[in-house]
Amino acid sequence: MAQPMETSFGGVDDPKTPLLGVSATAKSRRRDSATFVDSFADQPHGNGDASGKPEPSVAQGDAVKVEVKVLRNKAIHLERQATKDLRRLGDGSWELPVLLDMPQTEPMDITTQLLLAITASASVSDLADEKMIRLLTSQERIFRDRAGEVASRVRTWGKTIQGPGYLIAYAESSAVKSRSLVAIGRLVRSVDLGGMDPIAKFVVIVIGPEAVAETKSTFEVGRTFSALFSDPEFYGAAIRATSPDDVRGAILDYLARHNLTGDTTSNGASGSHASTGSQATLRRAGTSTSGGIWRDAWGRGLAQDFRRRKDVYRADFTDVMGDSSSRMKLCSATMFIFCSNVANAVAFGAVNSKNTTPPGESVGYFGVREMLIAQAIGGVLWAFVGGQPLVVVQTTGPLAVFFKVLFSWSKTLDTDFLPFYTWCGIWLCLLMMLIAWTGASRIMDHVTLYTMEIFALLVAGIFLSEAITWIVSDYTNVDPNDTADRSKFLLNFVLWSLVYLVGNRLLAARRSLLLIPAVRTVLADFGPILAIIIASAVAYTPHGISEINIDKLKLPDSPPWEPSLPREWVVDLGAVGVGPALIAFAPALLVTILFFLDHNTTGLLVNRPENKLKKGAAYHLDFVSLAVVNFVLSILGLPWVHGALPFSPMHAQALADVHEYQRHGSIARLTELSRETRLSNLIAHLLILGVVGARPLLEAIPTAVLYGFFLFVGAAALGENSLWSRVELIFTEPVNYPPNHANRLLSKRTLHCFTAVQLGVFSVLWLVKAQFYLDTDVPVSLLFPFVLAAVVPFRIKVLPLLFNPDHIMTILAGEEAEQSVFA
Repeated sequence: MAQPMETSFGGVDDPKTPLLGVSATAKSRRRDSATFVDSFADQPHGNGDASGKPEPSVAQGDAVKVEVKVLRNKAIHLERQATKDLRRLGDGSWELPVLLDMPQTEPMDITTQLLLAITASASVSDLADEKMIRLLTSQERIFRDRAGEVASRVRTWGKTIQGPGYLIAYAESSAVKSRSLVAIGRLVRSVDLGGMDPIAKFVVIVIGPEAVAETKSTFEVGRTFSALFSDPEFYGAAIRATSPDDVRGAILDYLARHNLTGDTTSNGASGSHASTGSQATLRRAGTSTSGGIWRDAWGRGLAQDFRRRKDVYRADFTDVMGDSSSRMKLCSATMFIFCSNVANAVAFGAVNSKNTTPPGESVGYFGVREMLIAQAIGGVLWAFVGGQPLVVVQTTGPLAVFFKVLFSWSKTLDTDFLPFYTWCGIWLCLLMMLIAWTGASRIMDHVTLYTMEIFALLVAGIFLSEAITWIVSDYTNVDPNDTADRSKFLLNFVLWSLVYLVGNRLLAARRSLLLIPAVRTVLADFGPILAIIIASAVAYTPHGISEINIDKLKLPDSPPWEPSLPREWVVDLGAVGVGPALIAFAPALLVTILFFLDHNTTGLLVNRPENKLKKGAAYHLDFVSLAVVNFVLSILGLPWVHGALPFSPMHAQALADVHEYQRHGSIARLTELSRETRLSNLIAHLLILGVVGARPLLEAIPTAVLYGFFLFVGAAALGENSLWSRVELIFTEPVNYPPNHANRLLSKRTLHCFTAVQLGVFSVLWLVKAQFYLDTDVPVSLLFPFVLAAVVPFRIKVLPLLFNPDHIMTILAGEEAEQSVFA
C-alpha cells in the first residue's frame, strides 16, 4: 500500500508541497487498484470521540486534511470471509438492495435513497430498534459536516474507497446489530461526486456494526466490493443489468469464473488463482515456462482461440442489434471505418501506383482502384473469419515500402511483377500459418507499454506528416502571379482545416454543457463523418468547385470492376521460373516480421484493460485469418492488408459508451460499456465494395477533405498517446503539472530523461521509415521490421541499466510488469 499524501484546500498551493494524489500506477485507469480516502483521518469520526470531546470546527479559509492510500485489490480467492459474503449476497441468503438507473445526482440524495432501500429490506435481526431513524442518522457518518465561524458549512465525504467508475462509502452505526448491510446504486449517467476519482456510475453504501471482527468490518466489506467492481466482466454485467437479479447473478458468475462457487480453504483457491502473470497464462496455453515457448505448445494456443471465439461467434453479429443505443453506435462506427479506409486507400493508392508503374504506362499495378477492392475484399473476409473482429485491416505505409522494393527486385530479376508478388504472398501466408501453429505470438508478452507508445506515436506521426506534407506541397506549387492558383490553394486549405476543426469540435461535444446528453453523444459519435460532409458541402457552394478547379479523386478510365492495367484477375503463377519463386521467400520473411509486430501490437492496444472487452483475445487465430485473407488477395494480385493503427483502437472506442470529463486540466475518458461486433467491419467494407462501381461519387470527393481527415485522425491519435503527453510536460510550467502524474514522485530530470530516450528510439524508427521517400540505391527502409523488433530487447536489457526499474514502472503507469495476455 502506498504511503498517504496530504493536500490543502482553500489556500494557495505551495509548489514544494505534495498535492493530493497517488502514485501514477494507482491513478491510471487500470482496474487493479482503488483509492482509500479518509477525511480528517487524524481526527475521531462522528460527532465526537469516545470521550465525548467535540471535534474541532473548520473556519473559512482553513485547510482540510485528507489522507489518501492506494489499495491493491483484495485477493478474494484467498479470503474465506469475502467469498462467503459474496456467495450469500449473490444467492439471496442475505438481502442486497440494488437500485438501477437512479436519477439523483447529489451525493446526499443518492445516499438517502440507498439507506431507505437498506432499511426497507433489512431483517429485524440485523437492525436495532427504531431502525429507520437511527440508520438515517448514519448519514452523519458517511458525510462530514464542519461548521465554520463565519462561512457556510463545509461538507465532505467521510470514509470511501474509490476506483474507476465507482465509489464505496462505508460507516459504522449503532443501528446495525450483527453484520454489514450493503446497497448498490447505478446512476442514470456518471456523476461527479467530488471524490478522488470523481466520475462514478455506481455508488455502494456499506453500513456495519461498531464492534465486529476485523474481517467483517465495513472497511473489509468495502474492499470486497471494490475488487468486485474492478473486475471488467462484472462491471460490464452490472452496466447491462436490467433488474437486481441480474446484478446478483453477476456476483455468482464472478465467483464461478474464479472457481469460488464451493467452499474455499484458508490458504486460497485452486492453483489457477495461486499463480498469476506470464507463467500461469503460458501454462494454460500448454507451455512449460522452463522450456521456452516452443515446448508442448504447438497448436494448443490456436485451438484455445478457436474455442473461445466459437462460443461467441453468433453473438458477434447479434449483440449490437438489441437496443437503439447499440444500433446508433454501430452506425457511427461503420461510417468511421468506411471513411478512414477510403481515405487510406486514396492516399496510399497514389503512392503505390507511382511505385509500381511499368515503363510506358501512366498508372501502376496497385492504384486507387486496386486499393479499394483489396480493402473491400479483405475487410469482408476479415469480418467473417478474423479472430479479433474489432481490429481494422488496411494496407499501411510500411507495406508501401515492400511493394516498391518488390517491384524493383522484379525488374532486377527480369521477371513479371505480379507473379513474383503472388509467390511472395504465398510464402507470407505459409509463414503466418507457422506462427499461429507454434504459438509464437506469445513472444509479444515482452512488448510492453514502452514499445506500444513509441509505435503508436510513429503511426500518428505518419498520418500527420502525410496531411501536412500534402498541404505544404500544394502551397509550394502555387504561382504567386496566378490568381487561380492562389484561389485553389486557399480553398484547399479551408477544406483541409475545416475537417479537422469541425471534427475536433464535435468530438468534444460530450463535455459540452449545451443540448441534452443524447444529442451530444450522437454529435460526438458522428463527428468525423459530419466534418467530411460539411467540408464537402462547402466545396460545392456557388464560389467553390464550380469556380475554382481544386483537386479531386481521379480513377482510371477503365470499367470499375477491371484492373487499372490490362490483365486477368487471377495471377498466372507459372509466369515466373523456379528461381524467382524461391527468391520471393526472402522479402516474404521481412514482411512476416512486419506483420507479426504490427498486427500483434494493434491487437494489444485494442485489448487494453481500459477498453473493457469481454469476449477474449485471439492472437493465434488472427494469423490464420490473416493468412487466409492475404492468400486470396495475393492470388488476385491485390495489395496485402493487416491490423492498422490508430483505426483499430478507435473502432473499439467508437462502439463503446464513453464518458469524458476534465481531470487535472486534461481530458479523461472512462469506458462504461464496451461492444464487440463483426457487423461494423462487414457493413463498412460492403459499402466500399459498392462505391467501387460508383466512380462519379468517388471522383466528387475533394482531395483536401481526405487529407484533412488524415490530420484529424493523426491529431486524435496523438492526444491518446501517453508518451506525447510527457513530451508536452517538457514545455509545461512545473506548477501546472497534473498532480496525479509521476512527476509528483520522481524528479523532473528523471522524467524528462526517460521521455528523451523514448524520443530517441522513435527518431531512429522515423528516420528508417522516412528513407522510403528518398530516392536512394540502398533500401534502408527494409530494415524497419528489424529496428522495430530491436525496441523490445532494448526495453528489457538496456533501459533498466539507464533507469531504476521502479521509476520505469512508475512512469509507465498502465504497464503491468511482464504479465501475459496471450492465452
